[in-house]
Amino acid sequence: MICPECNNEIPEGKLYCPSCGKAIQIVPDFEPNIEDRLELSKRDIAVVMTQTEEGNAAPLDDSSKTKEIPEVSQNTREIPDRQEAQPSAMDNIAQRQRQRSKRKIGIAFRVVTGLVVAAAVVSVVLAVRFREDDSYDSHMKKAVGFMTAEDYRKAVGEYLLASQKEGLEREDIENAKLGAANAYHHSGDDEKAKELLNGILKDDPKNRACYEQLILIYEEEEDTIAINELISSCPVSEIYEAYKDYISMPPDFSTLGGEYSEEVELTLTALDGNSEIYYTIDGSIPDETSEKYEKPLILTEGSYIISAVCVNKKGFKSAVISEEYTVTHEAVSVPVIKPGEGKKSVPENIRASADEGLGIYYTKDGSEPTLESERYEGEIPMPMGKSTFVFAAADANGNLSESVSVTYDLQMAAPFTPADGINYLLANLVSTGKLLDTQGHAAGKNGTCRYECDSCCRSGSRIYYMITEYYDEDGKSDPTGNIYALDCATLELYRAGRDSEGNFTFEMFY
Repeated sequence: MICPECNNEIPEGKLYCPSCGKAIQIVPDFEPNIEDRLELSKRDIAVVMTQTEEGNAAPLDDSSKTKEIPEVSQNTREIPDRQEAQPSAMDNIAQRQRQRSKRKIGIAFRVVTGLVVAAAVVSVVLAVRFREDDSYDSHMKKAVGFMTAEDYRKAVGEYLLASQKEGLEREDIENAKLGAANAYHHSGDDEKAKELLNGILKDDPKNRACYEQLILIYEEEEDTIAINELISSCPVSEIYEAYKDYISMPPDFSTLGGEYSEEVELTLTALDGNSEIYYTIDGSIPDETSEKYEKPLILTEGSYIISAVCVNKKGFKSAVISEEYTVTHEAVSVPVIKPGEGKKSVPENIRASADEGLGIYYTKDGSEPTLESERYEGEIPMPMGKSTFVFAAADANGNLSESVSVTYDLQMAAPFTPADGINYLLANLVSTGKLLDTQGHAAGKNGTCRYECDSCCRSGSRIYYMITEYYDEDGKSDPTGNIYALDCATLELYRAGRDSEGNFTFEMFY
């Protein structure tokens, strides 16, 4: 409806204009003979109003709807009698308004009822659809779709929502979490992926798919130590066997680090029996370019930081193991030499002694002894003329003591010379058939025997020339082990030997 005053729209059912406040006159619907009935109503209203003013109101006859009202005498105000009162126009208007209101209320009721029913139907449909959209299968399906579309963040969300649904079997929960871990990995968030996977293994250490995903991540990170720890701690033998090639256990050290007073022999062992071992001795990190272990390491005096790593056939490295060693040898005591050095007119056998467990090495040319020098086995004949001996003791680890040097000058008067003693020996050897001739030839041998006499030995009151036998062949000369002793006073010939303490013994030659 349009307001006749301001021409603005008036909402239906309003009795005044909300814009200008103008009251609205309700015009009833058109009906036949409406004008006649309006005229009649006007007259009825006039009569009623007149009677009301005079205080003599009379009821209207219903016949006024169809009969004309008789004229009223000017001399009287009485209203003619009517057989039946008729409803006025106002009554008709009010009745129509009531009927219209009832119709509007009925329509409104039907509209509201329809809306309520529709809302209920929509609510049920939405509830069913929401229940379907919020199910485990629905979230898993959405997650797979997001994975296919490479929208990994949304995939993570759907997988996690699926894992949180109530009433799920453990397998379903783990599958959803495995999916979330995979989505995390594809999105680059491996820390979140590892956190989820390790959580699964904590509750279900037999989940093989979980091991596969973790190994894949650790391989990409080149974290072989983490793979070692993961597979080594696996309680399922089938899984362990399937992935044992990924394991590279650290090498085993035969001797732990520490301080040592003697040489250390260090053995490194690959516990799996298949890995190669690489090591360094300066504390640096070993790898495939470092020294390869092939035999025990001998740690002599000094400080060492031995670091070693195992590398298995798949190229996986173990953890690096390091041990620190300090080898400080106790000083080896020097040997005691008798007799003391000096000029001698009578030979004295040279004897050396050292602490228990020590060996003694010596030289006869004044040079420093080594472990390759002649080893002292017992008393030594004193050389004729001037000589210098150098002695050193050695422990079991080959550590030598400080050396001891002694010089002798033996000037002995004898009835005959050492050369006379050698000739006398040769004559006896030929006469007994030991040699073919005095040139030293022996039966069945190509070389010759040669004899030297450069020292003297004293045994009790006797003094002997000590004659050593050598065999010469093809330019080589080696001692045969035969030592002869010739009494300097009687020219008696003896074979020289040693007793258990290393002292000389003498046996007649014939």
